[in-house]
Amino acid sequence: MPSTQVLNGWIQILTKSMPNRIYLLLDECVYDVHAQAFDANDFYAFHTSDAGWNGMSNGTLINKATEYGVDVILTEDKGFVKKRTRGIWDMGLSIFVIADPLLIASNLPEVIPNISARLRDGIDKPLYVMGARKGVKKVVHGLPRDCYEIVSPNYPRE
Repeated sequence: MPSTQVLNGWIQILTKSMPNRIYLLLDECVYDVHAQAFDANDFYAFHTSDAGWNGMSNGTLINKATEYGVDVILTEDKGFVKKRTRGIWDMGLSIFVIADPLLIASNLPEVIPNISARLRDGIDKPLYVMGARKGVKKVVHGLPRDCYEIVSPNYPRE
């Protein structure tokens, strides 16, 4: 396996050579196989393990992601954004939180087209949250309304 330095260099080259794609990083809590479900014409999706970034703290991962031109981090970690939402946006990064463990566990392949559609419509918030009402409320509690968007698992049909 190539060294982390080689992988990081590879990511940096790709982000500069494919400027019209959305660079989507799947956090380690999301199965790496899901990266393949995102349309390669619109997304360059990769997993933290592809870059050798597993095991990093959220803050370090955010710094790495911005350093290498990542547009969006897809995660199920509800604590990922607390106290960081505005700072993340200032760094040019957005976080997409799947706030429903059932979506991650068994239904994520079914909602990936909906996640893709929402991101293709434009990334204009630092935080996107998808899931059941209870899980969504835990993520956005205390955040200013202009910092996030709640995305239906049925997007764009709802």
